[in-house]
Amino acid sequence: SAIDMGNAQRALKDDAGALASYNLMEDVAHPAVELRQRAALGAGEIYDLQGKRDLAVKKYKLAVGLDGASEWAEAARKYLREAYR
Repeated sequence: SAIDMGNAQRALKDDAGALASYNLMEDVAHPAVELRQRAALGAGEIYDLQGKRDLAVKKYKLAVGLDGASEWAEAARKYLREAYR
């Protein structure tokens, strides 16, 4: 999946590739909410590490907005309060 690909690319320090993979989830017609959240959270983390806080915040807010009760939303809320490091 795009999530697995993004995770693998992050492990290889290919942040640009990982962002492209995570962002693919926004174009999928009917993805599972969890997958969209995981992709948004992963992209937000990369943006935070790159110092692109405004982009990170957008991704975290997207993750929370999709399903505020999930573990992914909980992590996103944490990173909204304090940037991912």
